[in-house]
Amino acid sequence: MHSVAACVEAARGNPSGYYVNNTNGGRITTQGYGMYSAVPYPNSRWQMPHPQSYQALIDATPRPAYCPRPEGDCIIETYTVSHGHTITVPVKGANGAGADLGIVIGRLTATGERFIANTACSYNEKGRVISEPGPLEQLMTEDGWIGGTGTVTIDETGRNIVTLGERNPQRP
Repeated sequence: MHSVAACVEAARGNPSGYYVNNTNGGRITTQGYGMYSAVPYPNSRWQMPHPQSYQALIDATPRPAYCPRPEGDCIIETYTVSHGHTITVPVKGANGAGADLGIVIGRLTATGERFIANTACSYNEKGRVISEPGPLEQLMTEDGWIGGTGTVTIDETGRNIVTLGERNPQRP
């Protein structure tokens, strides 16, 4: 939802602009895209343009290199906290379900490469992830993690793990 809210905020600041949003759900297993603007669509009837009309723009858009095994200081670009299994949930709501995994997308400070990682976790006897509750609570209750800092490492199982650092004071 943060990215949708950011598009709305940008459209309010520049009503003639267009804003593209990439969303994900679950554990980064589903994708969705949206285009937002304060400009009404001509004739109030939207039609999907043919992909050839915009594919060259997509291909020419610069994007950072991806680092599958990141290590070092980082900047948090975005994150999500997934909610799920009642067996492994460290931050439970009234119904026993709640936050069970933090997923962070960021950039390595030294190289600018993008990475994806989880918050600190361990594994139960069935191999299910058991996240540490502290980082999940921080991501859910404290503002300023977009643009905040951290450190990313690789744990003994090969999973990329982010340790939260300082929040971004520029983001309320």
